[in-house]
Amino acid sequence: MNSSLGWTTGRNVERRSLVTPGLCVTCDRHMEWTMGQSFGLAADPKKLKSIAVKRIIERGLWEQGIRKPLKNGMKHHEWKAAHSFRKILRGLELFFLLVQL
Repeated sequence: MNSSLGWTTGRNVERRSLVTPGLCVTCDRHMEWTMGQSFGLAADPKKLKSIAVKRIIERGLWEQGIRKPLKNGMKHHEWKAAHSFRKILRGLELFFLLVQL
């Protein structure tokens, strides 16, 4: 079964497409409506402390089910939540510096 919609252009030619003329009009109207608007920009951004970033990462690990409760007798998880972020970000910083040259 073909999930595409059939439509005619006024001629006897039928075209099959997942994008209909009505969808194009709707997208154009949405683009016109959003032009000039800014989304998600903070007026007075504040720098997060390192502990805040660590907690955000750890919360994500718990919510995704990656981090599990410790078994009896264990004091630490197998790997740190923010392990190697510093090296990755430093590498990206150097990469972007080289790209700008």
